[in-house]
Order: sequence, then structure tokens, then C-alpha cells
Amino acid sequence: MPIDFSKIVLAVIVFGIFLLILTFLPFWLGIIIIAILIFLLWKKFFP
Repeated sequence: MPIDFSKIVLAVIVFGIFLLILTFLPFWLGIIIIAILIFLLWKKFFP
């Protein structure tokens, strides 16, 4: 199975955004936003 580099790059970018969210927002708010984003990404990539 070939490695899809676009998904790897997307994952790195999303992870960086998560770190920024956790840095600038209250901890609990960051947790909620990350949970929602993970749920949406899961639905997108694993229908």
C-alpha cells in the first residue's frame, strides 16, 4: 500500500493547529474543539 504523502502533510498541519489551539485557549475548550475536529476527520476518512 503506497504512502499517501498528502495525508501525512495534512496530519502534520492539523497537529500544529491543535498545538496552537491548546496554547491560546483554555485547556477544556481546546479539548472540546480537538474532540470535534477528530470526530469530523474520522467521519471524512472512515465513512
